[in-house]
Amino acid sequence: MKRPAHNQAGAHRPVPLFGVGIRPDELLPLRALNERLGWGGRALQLARRKGLRILAFGKYRYVLGADVISFIESQPPAPPYKALTAEQRARRRERKGSKSDSQSDAES
Repeated sequence: MKRPAHNQAGAHRPVPLFGVGIRPDELLPLRALNERLGWGGRALQLARRKGLRILAFGKYRYVLGADVISFIESQPPAPPYKALTAEQRARRRERKGSKSDSQSDAES
């Protein structure tokens, strides 16, 4: 049986609360930020390294909603999505077919 991918939602990784959003006037504990954005520990680490401001009070860590919004807006845009042409899709299908043919030949 195939194991699920490590980044799939499940008991170990709850489904993010999309639609809740981040308001500029909020003070969020880091756990709430992770839940709302669907981030894991690594994403938060990367954001901190790239300059996301974290506030500390005792052992607790918080972030201001305005800081999160400005941090995300300051990041470079994602590269544009390039859809495959029909010709490229056909070539991929051919390659996949030839791989499965060679695997079945090897098993025989």
